[in-house]
Amino acid sequence: QFGSLPEKTNPDNHNETREVFDGLTHEGVHIDMHITTLMPGQMPHPEHHHEWEEVTMLQTGTLEVTIAAKMSRVGPGSVVYVYSDEPHSWKNVGDSPAQYFVLAIGRPKT
Repeated sequence: QFGSLPEKTNPDNHNETREVFDGLTHEGVHIDMHITTLMPGQMPHPEHHHEWEEVTMLQTGTLEVTIAAKMSRVGPGSVVYVYSDEPHSWKNVGDSPAQYFVLAIGRPKT
């Protein structure tokens, strides 16, 4: 249940993150998922890149997504894939909170 997932709220921008799972595939690759609620006009962080891959699935809201200097606007039901080491960022450009799932594949386990 969504409400039972531990929530972390950023006091600066009121964005919320909930960890869904954290584990290993049958081949030992680290895989984890979190749900973020991003407030209007906010970014979760500046543009960045990392060695792992990410799949982002937008449930509600509108995001402006930039991957390798190519910008797109995505809405509910959209899926965004970020390859390893691609520079990427997103921003909530809607007037309501955007909620999305991020599946990270190969992120180092902390």
